[in-house]
Amino acid sequence: MVDNVDKITSKILEDAEAKSAEIIEQARAESRGKLEASRRKGEAARDRLVSDAEKTSDQTRKKIVAESNIKARTIILESKERLINLAFDQAESELEKIAAGKGYAGVLTALTRDTCVELGGGELEVIVRSADEKTVSKAVKTIEKEVKAATGVDTKISVSTAAIGPGVIVKGGGGKFEIDSTFKNRLELLRPSLRLKVAEALFS
Repeated sequence: MVDNVDKITSKILEDAEAKSAEIIEQARAESRGKLEASRRKGEAARDRLVSDAEKTSDQTRKKIVAESNIKARTIILESKERLINLAFDQAESELEKIAAGKGYAGVLTALTRDTCVELGGGELEVIVRSADEKTVSKAVKTIEKEVKAATGVDTKISVSTAAIGPGVIVKGGGGKFEIDSTFKNRLELLRPSLRLKVAEALFS
């Protein structure tokens, strides 16, 4: 069942990829300039320290050189980290835009169904943002039947709203169990695996 939820998440991210590609391409162009500036700044700081170090003892010089190299690397790494976070923020913004698209209702319904299946059916509370309440409420009966078919458990779904982003949160077991399938949370769950891909896109 986890695979089903992940497939929906992958679908969401695939839909966002086309829009995110342009943003990432822009970020890549900006990153090159910013990283070059950061490198120059770090190297300038290093060169100044190295120049001063040449006037001191060899031991002191080596220490200053090592410290200046660390400082230069730190400046570059901090710049990369800021740009990676910016890319994720922009990707999250693009996911938010998908919620206004024509295909969002289908994605939301499927995501709700799969999340309910993951919780095993039964008495479930589906939490959505107010803008999505009507969409999910219309599909409740169908979702209940599909969840029962998948789990073998009679399912009753109540729909409520909260100040969340696109996607859905489902609670079961009298509120003891919860799965957060909002777009934002799904992106966060995938962040470790996507982080390397984003870094490669920005800095390769």
